[in-house]
Amino acid sequence: MTEWILEYALGNTLLAVPLAVLALAIGRSRRAPALAHLVWVLVLVRLVMPPVASVPWLSLSVPVLPADDAGLVVEPVPQVAQPGLARALSASRHAIAPMAAAPPVSREESRIGRQAHVAAQSQATATVDPWFAVGVLWLAGTGAILAVSARRIVRFRRELRASCVPAGPDVVGLARRAAADLGMPMRAQILVTRAGTVPFVWAFVGRPAIVLPSSVVDASTEADLRLILMHELAHIRRGDHLVRWLDWAAIAWLWWNPLAWVARRGLRATEELACDSLVLRTRGMAPREYGSCLLAVAESLSGSTFRTPVQACTMGDGGSLEQRIRFIMSGSLQHRPSPAARLATVAVAAASMAASVACVSVSTSGRGA
Repeated sequence: MTEWILEYALGNTLLAVPLAVLALAIGRSRRAPALAHLVWVLVLVRLVMPPVASVPWLSLSVPVLPADDAGLVVEPVPQVAQPGLARALSASRHAIAPMAAAPPVSREESRIGRQAHVAAQSQATATVDPWFAVGVLWLAGTGAILAVSARRIVRFRRELRASCVPAGPDVVGLARRAAADLGMPMRAQILVTRAGTVPFVWAFVGRPAIVLPSSVVDASTEADLRLILMHELAHIRRGDHLVRWLDWAAIAWLWWNPLAWVARRGLRATEELACDSLVLRTRGMAPREYGSCLLAVAESLSGSTFRTPVQACTMGDGGSLEQRIRFIMSGSLQHRPSPAARLATVAVAAASMAASVACVSVSTSGRGA
């Protein structure tokens, strides 16, 4: 069973490599972060796709020890040819000799024989399947990640309830206007926390919540606070709070797979740049104004000690803030990718996924034969 699951996991990894290369190529230019983010999502989907059929060019086989290697040595009975009818009849008479003629077996010899038989059976069953050990290690790592994540989420929710209060009507009004600018319904609750943290989006059960530190709410101008709210609402509009749970599940299941960690890193970087690009295009503002707003928020919360779980969309998850602001200032995020580039990317991604399905279907027919 472990061999079967591992075969599919490695097959999905090889099939996801072309998508990862495509995402890296798009993300290198930093001109289409939303497109790169979409391809990274496809990489994760490809990695965690349920098994449909095995890949024909990736075959793993568990080494099965033969009976001789397991300790069961069967020695052939020597057969001596005896020409002549007399010798054959003599051999048959000896074979059917009465059992009473055999010498009696002592109790000690019987006990030794039974012990030898039990030892031979235990030696035959003592061989450990290496794939079973791999499966135990795999599940142990996944269980450890689930346990640590559950502990952090419970502690985080407790701290959040203790430190958060609903935002005032003026902040909620700014959030409604920001949501209207983005062309989305206002379906998030706005909370203000006394803890020192960067603004973030958290969604577990029910509506997503935008959590703002009270220091940022008190120190920011109305225009800057509206930009911050618009950035967090952009996460909700794009569904980033749901993608965070997807990449967490992929890491928990495929913690041993380097491509899953590469995909997570690519998701985090392109996610923040995609939200920055959406805000800049919606507001039509100067990049310097938006970059200055982000820099002010980061500087005011440089000593943040409030730890958010990996499922939360935090403003500081986009890698180096200096590099991120440099891309914002360059003005490249204000331009949409050309229709030809979008069409080519979608075509390549669709072809890669279709090729994966084709490989799966071929393997199914091959095994059925």
